[in-house]
Amino acid sequence: MSRVDTQKFAAGDQRIDRLHAAASACDSATSADRALDAVIALAVFPGLACLARVETGVWQHADGARIRVLRYTSNRSAATTLVPPGHWIEADPAKSDRVWIYGPLPGLSASSSNPCPALALSAAALRAQAQLRMRCLAGFGDPQARDIKTVDRKNNPSAREAP
Repeated sequence: MSRVDTQKFAAGDQRIDRLHAAASACDSATSADRALDAVIALAVFPGLACLARVETGVWQHADGARIRVLRYTSNRSAATTLVPPGHWIEADPAKSDRVWIYGPLPGLSASSSNPCPALALSAAALRAQAQLRMRCLAGFGDPQARDIKTVDRKNNPSAREAP
């Protein structure tokens, strides 16, 4: 593995750690918190750290454009945006404080419990993102890669095509 690849994996591990830390913070939170919204945003969008911070949950580009994070911890619709593509949310009406998120591959599932539905959903979605990122780094390459090789089924019939 080249030096660049090693750095990419190390950066991926830090991102996974940030996702898990944000999920744990959601689990222990008892109410919506704008500072926690900012922590979640930085875990999901690490590039925000390169921008000037204007106030809690608001960053500014050099050109003056501002980015305001969604209210993940107070709004279930905002928390739903954290669910990775291809995953789905399940909830049990009898257990209104619990949420599960399942992925398209075996072993990609996460759950959380919190009296605040948006916090439970945020925590589970962050764990699902961390699991997906770990899976991608371990066996499927960088999840942010745009150039996916096409599988030659004729010469390798057991190979699966990339989604």
